[in-house]
Amino acid sequence: MSDVCMCVCVEDEPTTGMDPCSRRFLWNLIISLINTGTSVVLTSHRYQPLQVTSHELELMDVNV
Repeated sequence: MSDVCMCVCVEDEPTTGMDPCSRRFLWNLIISLINTGTSVVLTSHRYQPLQVTSHELELMDVNV
């Protein structure tokens, strides 16, 4: 039996309030995590960055 390590990173609106340079740095870091096999769960009101970084994308719209 092999050892399995599952890594998950959860971020809620990770780039809110960041300047463009810091935002780009964080997106590059998130992409690096994804490329090493880490599962990343993100929430955002901005569709484009999620579309670029995602292998799978789930959209949820709740009208409360």
